[in-house]
Amino acid sequence: MIDKWLLFGAGKTLLSTIIYLKELNQNVSLFCANRHLSSRMDNSTFKEILDQHNIEYFVVNDINNCSEIDQLMNDENKIIGISISAPWIFKKDLIESFKGNLYNSHGAKLPKDRGGGGLSWRIMNNNKLGYSVIHKIDIGIDTGNIILYNEYLFPNHCKVPADYEKYALNENIQLFRLFIDRKISNLQCDNISQPPYLSTYFPRLNSETHGYINWNWSGKDIHSFICAFDNPYCGASSFINNKKIRLKNSTFITEDGVFHPFQQGLIYRINSTSVFIACFDGSIILENILDDEDNDVLKNIKLGDRIYTPIEYLDAAMISRVNYNADGIINKNERKL
Repeated sequence: MIDKWLLFGAGKTLLSTIIYLKELNQNVSLFCANRHLSSRMDNSTFKEILDQHNIEYFVVNDINNCSEIDQLMNDENKIIGISISAPWIFKKDLIESFKGNLYNSHGAKLPKDRGGGGLSWRIMNNNKLGYSVIHKIDIGIDTGNIILYNEYLFPNHCKVPADYEKYALNENIQLFRLFIDRKISNLQCDNISQPPYLSTYFPRLNSETHGYINWNWSGKDIHSFICAFDNPYCGASSFINNKKIRLKNSTFITEDGVFHPFQQGLIYRINSTSVFIACFDGSIILENILDDEDNDVLKNIKLGDRIYTPIEYLDAAMISRVNYNADGIINKNERKL
């Protein structure tokens, strides 16, 4: 018998998992960060939804020093922990207190795609394979044994992260319901070790830090980069007439031919809904060009304007690395991002 389920994190998959557990009359509590409470899900804040469903939650800064968890952990209690988009790194003592029953949700293939920023990295690489994975948490980064997984194909209409997230949500929810059903019924799950020699790791991304476009890339690569930072994120960044802009809703075409590298970034056609930008292997069509206040500035663009990114912004994007904790983003090495 399971005495308690502890869920860590936020988001729609986590919320659906908690509601399912409550429907099964399971004892469940949530541990989240303060910033999660104000995050929006559809038309409500996360806090409003938790209150609506009478979900017990604790706001925690340091999950590894949490008195509420300490009180639960003893030899008599069977506690199962599930991390879904949690902002903390679980340390050895806390991991061991769960006696092998602390699990993590990972939205990419393991061990090949460890780390964060999974959807954006895959969009850049035009990878349409989707994975929902539940693995045990150990002291490594996404290294614990795989308990359950599902592999699927994202449909062609998925273009930006919001599209991929919407499609993956149902896959994630169904996998966690299967996991819960098996645990409650005391049925065995998989226990697949991850061979390190197959592993790859890519770090987390942040649109404000990493989303600057290098116009020396091919149009195909620029297009996938713009898509990778599109909704629900703020968009890829560049400059026009010395003003920062954000680019969304991109299409790559080759029908207008190819261009000389010195024409790269020049706007050569404007119609009522879009601008056409020259690349050496084709053209980028943009339907949304926004300023830093999210105002549409497409109407202010003129033929012959060039979109460009100064080298100092590109260099900063390449050398900067971000991490997150319960309060939000951490900027390493005190770089100004």
